[in-house]
Amino acid sequence: SGLDAGAPYIGLVASRKRGPEVLEQLDATASELARIHTPAGLDIGARTAAEIGLSIVADVVRTIRSGKVAPPVSAPQPITAVDPVCGMTVTVTDSTPHLNLDGTDVWFCCPGCRRAYEKEHAA
Repeated sequence: SGLDAGAPYIGLVASRKRGPEVLEQLDATASELARIHTPAGLDIGARTAAEIGLSIVADVVRTIRSGKVAPPVSAPQPITAVDPVCGMTVTVTDSTPHLNLDGTDVWFCCPGCRRAYEKEHAA
């Protein structure tokens, strides 16, 4: 759950009556409950799903800009390489087919491209 993960902002989409009822049922500390915003979002009189979503995003931005919560950290960009046989861009992982030729790693989209490249460069 968001509480277990330490999420700094948790928005509970619920009515003003239902939200506190849900919070009462949680086995959470006061500091954990303080991270839960209910009803989620700024009170802008939202009625539609889009308006409710906008109000929640606005509340998240307000919370981040207040300095109480650090902005989300963007995930690191994956390492990619271009398969020299087919030209496909591949994401480099432990399971991505590759060859190490003279200390240089060459990455491939599939074992077939790796075999073709290896055959061509074996001589």
